Amino acid sequence: FQSWSCCTGTRPQAVADYVNLIYFKDENGIYVNYFTPSTVDWNGIKLEQRTAFPEEPTTRITVSTPEPRTFDVNLRKPHWLKDNIAISVNGEEVTAQEREGWFVVSRTWKQGDKIEVQMPMSFWTQRLTPDDAYPVAMAYGPVVLAVTGNIDESYPLTAINIQNPGENLIADPKSPMTWHVKDHPEWLVQGYYQIPEGQPYVLYVDPRATNVVATDKIHASKEWNPRSFFTGYIPGATIKTDFTGKGVRLFCYKNKNGGIATVQIDGEDVGQVDLYANEERTIYAFDYLTEQEGKHSIQVTISAEKNKKSSGTVVVVLGFKAY
Repeated sequence: FQSWSCCTGTRPQAVADYVNLIYFKDENGIYVNYFTPSTVDWNGIKLEQRTAFPEEPTTRITVSTPEPRTFDVNLRKPHWLKDNIAISVNGEEVTAQEREGWFVVSRTWKQGDKIEVQMPMSFWTQRLTPDDAYPVAMAYGPVVLAVTGNIDESYPLTAINIQNPGENLIADPKSPMTWHVKDHPEWLVQGYYQIPEGQPYVLYVDPRATNVVATDKIHASKEWNPRSFFTGYIPGATIKTDFTGKGVRLFCYKNKNGGIATVQIDGEDVGQVDLYANEERTIYAFDYLTEQEGKHSIQVTISAEKNKKSSGTVVVVLGFKAY
């Protein structure tokens, strides 16, 4: 659990493959798959694409050919389109045939012909899994959005209307793909790609997540690995947070190598959790009530003890939820 070698290896590999996915070809023409600044040479013809997409909904393609040539230019149809795509050649709108997910412009092309493609964008939501109503991510056109700022346990019910995404968002006139939340000046909605490393954010919206303690409010000692939830195995390692309510729920994984952890509420021992199970990655919840409603703290400490059947002392804390 100290590394994730699969992801660290495949991400650079995937990024390196992007260049091979911008354009495709067949015997009848060329396919524009990605809308990104690029140039392609094909069969003696050059297409040069210039765009700030997705920070603008338009891409422009210039055709260079030594002599007039007849071929198809196929433009990918994005699934998120708000309205019909608008395509013009040399300033005149053209009607493109839609064929198997592509808009096909067939004509005899000349040197310097210019294609402009406009793709209207809107807010929409995408389920994490098709069969479950939640969690959902909010997107604008092709860009998934994230919320940053001082996000407390009331998020997202008090801010984001997932039935009508975008209704209370105000576009920032100076920053593309950036919105302010009405009545919540401390929050900012941005394209996920704009979030700097190390800045806390919320990506998925789930009404069931109300009162879940934000990850940046959880404080773990240096022995924990926070990359895959909070994972630790060294006795004495602690993880703690504050919560407001009359109780708190601790979410953990049980595993074949699960260890034992001591739980404290407001500095007092309230018991131990045994995280061994003869199965892998099973989620368990542990509830702790306080004597009175208000602000409290919970601390989880890895014990040197372990279940005799366990192969390790691993403790995986998934999170906390106040109630």
